[in-house]
Amino acid sequence: MTRNDRDNPHGNLQENLSMYAATQPTESTRQHWNGVRTSGTGDYPAASMWKGTILQVTPQGYEESFAIGPDGYVWSYQTGQMAGSGAGRLLGTGLEADAFAVGRARDGQLVVLAAEDDTLRFVVEVGEGASRWSEPQEQPLPFRGTAVRIERVFAEPWGGELYFAILVRMVNAHGREMCFLWDATWNGRGLSFAKTPVDWARGNVFWLERMAEEGIAIN
Repeated sequence: MTRNDRDNPHGNLQENLSMYAATQPTESTRQHWNGVRTSGTGDYPAASMWKGTILQVTPQGYEESFAIGPDGYVWSYQTGQMAGSGAGRLLGTGLEADAFAVGRARDGQLVVLAAEDDTLRFVVEVGEGASRWSEPQEQPLPFRGTAVRIERVFAEPWGGELYFAILVRMVNAHGREMCFLWDATWNGRGLSFAKTPVDWARGNVFWLERMAEEGIAIN
């Protein structure tokens, strides 16, 4: 910290503004959610400011990455030499997220499920460009009680179906925090959740394998 910074509790204003500007798209490319940012890559926020990156491969073989941007929203970006017409464009899903997952349904549509604190929302692929995603819809939670937060979201294709799961931290009747995994099947319009958390003795075995891969212990 410089002497000027110590004298000014807000730091060096000019430096702060310069740092902020360096991580923001130019004014001409800022758009509302579901917009497309097409400025040069130098105008995009630094890679270190993105989190939770998930790589998807399109039916055409294009690579597309999804990540939570510095604005807290989930964005997609087509990468690689074989990318399609959307190459080099950041495309917003309109979903605010602390955690999210992406999966491809039986009909080929991508579904993005995002958790923000104790709220679930999803969008479905319905078009191209700025009209690619449906408007975000809130998904009712499958339980009653106090959910401290939804910590993780997972997607898993299995047997021709698309499954999602949420890792939920809850407070039980004794005030103790516990983690549970709830899973659901995508039905084309939303999620059909199981009535109870995953039973590791009788539940879908792929979740047990997935949790082991992730190093997650469930109560």
